[in-house]
Amino acid sequence: MRPIRACVGVLSAGLLVIGSATPVPASAKATPFGAATPFDSSGWGPFRLGESLRSAKSAFGGKLEQVAYDDFDGQCWYVKPFGDDSPTVMIQSPKKGNPDDGIVMRIESDSDDTNRPVAAKGLRAGATKAAIKKAFPKAKQSPHEYTDGIYLDVTLKSKRVIRFELGDAKVANQIFLGVNGAAQLVEGCA
Repeated sequence: MRPIRACVGVLSAGLLVIGSATPVPASAKATPFGAATPFDSSGWGPFRLGESLRSAKSAFGGKLEQVAYDDFDGQCWYVKPFGDDSPTVMIQSPKKGNPDDGIVMRIESDSDDTNRPVAAKGLRAGATKAAIKKAFPKAKQSPHEYTDGIYLDVTLKSKRVIRFELGDAKVANQIFLGVNGAAQLVEGCA
């Protein structure tokens, strides 16, 4: 029997909505995991979008470094499985309590990461706008919240979203993979 994970959505108010359960892909458990492991449409190695941190920690088997704890009354924080030079995982919890009860909502990689995993179609942080548009011609473009840059959002068949943040409108300095809503948050958990 395959494990099941809850599907989770984010409302504009930042609240979690837990929906129907879906099977965890067998490939999520079968591949070796490292900082450069590619993202797939469901997550990154043992960090499956919509799955509990408890399940991810169990599958990962290593220590997670908590790198940020936003001021959301203990309901949103970040962990890094491989230290500073690796992607970051956003965790949200529907209530205060045990942090392991949090849900994996988003995975982030930036151009400062020594290990920049492939996010999709061979693209990673540092990809050019031209390369992103070639790989995803239907990417939805929107203005950057704080700079002259842009965002390019791609909704995958899995209903997950990849957001490429191009701070200078030319090169992706960050890539976010998340459930719809969490991928588009511009200030961490907000």
